[in-house]
Amino acid sequence: MNSTATCHDSQQRSRHSLPPFTSLTIKQRMKPAVHRFYSLLLLLVGLTACEPYPRDLPETAQIQAIVFEHLALDLFGGSRGDDQALRLFLSSLAPPDSTGPHDEDPSKAVFDYMRAQFPSARLFSASRRVPFGLSHGFRHEETATGHKGILLRVPAIEIVGDGPVILKASYYSGGENAAGYEYRVQRVRGRWKVTDRRELWVS
Repeated sequence: MNSTATCHDSQQRSRHSLPPFTSLTIKQRMKPAVHRFYSLLLLLVGLTACEPYPRDLPETAQIQAIVFEHLALDLFGGSRGDDQALRLFLSSLAPPDSTGPHDEDPSKAVFDYMRAQFPSARLFSASRRVPFGLSHGFRHEETATGHKGILLRVPAIEIVGDGPVILKASYYSGGENAAGYEYRVQRVRGRWKVTDRRELWVS
């Protein structure tokens, strides 16, 4: 009688010593995968949060700042340069008047954002136009220091609707080194982003 009970208890213990394939086991096996997923999600959120974005600017200024930034990164090969790099003279190209389109400084908010991202950024009004080359060309240099620079022209946006914004921008480095582009900017997950750029002309 005792031996039978002992044998039965042994069988029970043996049966319970092997973990059955239950939902608890599935959850335990999923824990590492879930942990990796949330770690990746937090990393992506962190990278997005660290990415520079002019969130405190009005929407119209955000778009102009984003296009300025896109142009500058393209010219610097993805780098943000330093204060000794070529100057970036920012022009908010005004619509034509009786004398045609003319350059003017962008808003203080746009300039402050660009200066924080690119130490070599300067206002258009801080530059002067000087003769360059043998073909009656010209270039821009900083009035105070004589540093050479590149003129970036991005028009101010007046109205932002629900759809994408199309605008034309250009850079001029001097002589026959210039190009114009058509930018397509649209809202992606709550942020304005450049989604397309098409070259219109180059010299």
